[in-house]
Parts: sequence; structure tokens; C-alpha cells
Amino acid sequence: MKNFSLFFLLACILLTACSTKNESVPKPVTLSLSAWELEELEKEPVNVSVTLKFKGKNTIAGIAGCNHYALSYTRKSYTEIYFEKGTSTLMICPPKIQEIEDKFFLALQQVQSMEQKDGKLIFYAKSGKELLLFKQAK
Repeated sequence: MKNFSLFFLLACILLTACSTKNESVPKPVTLSLSAWELEELEKEPVNVSVTLKFKGKNTIAGIAGCNHYALSYTRKSYTEIYFEKGTSTLMICPPKIQEIEDKFFLALQQVQSMEQKDGKLIFYAKSGKELLLFKQAK
């Protein structure tokens, strides 16, 4: 009977330990083949179409307001991401759109982390400053 009680106690401890939730683990951000539209650039609303699509093999592409672009990225964890310099077309853009495009490319170079929350994809600088807020494209 002693052995059964000891076995039962150990089983209860193991089952309890396995069933606890670890709230500190970040929620994985699924990016593969997803498409996004920029809503805010450094907390300011964007009234120009800026898109970002995750392609295969750590590549993104889209429209930066006027020009098309493509670049690669590196993910080091669920939330850690770094964008590399890439290529873009070189069309002459209206000044206001060119300003947004320049800020967008600069923000991409500063990105070091991300999270997906309430259907939005948010990119942050190392300091924690929100750089880019995207909504999922339709």
C-alpha cells in the first residue's frame, strides 16, 4: 500500500508540473508568405500605399510608396529580426511620397524585434520604440 501511495503522489506531482502554463514564452510570429499594409510609420498614420510581403527564403518585397523593393532578413528568435539592405527601383517620386519612402527604408534598417498583436504586425527598434505598424493585407 505504501508503494501505491508513493506512486500516486509522484504521478500527481508530474501531471501538475506538466499542465502548468508558461506565460513568459513569446507567441511565435508566423510570417511565411504573409502580406501586410503599413498603417503607421513611427506612430504617424501613413496615407500612401506601402506594402510588405514575406516571400520564401528569408526575403521580403513590396512597394515603398512609389518604388518597388526587395531585401532579405534574418530571424534569430520568434521576435528578433534584422533586415538587410536590398534593392529598389529608382523612379522619381513626388516629394511627400519620397519622404515617406526614405523614412520607411530607414526604419527597416533600425528594426530589431517584432510582435504580432490584435491582427497587426509591429516592428520595434532596439530601444523598444515602435517603428512600423502593419495590418494584414486582404
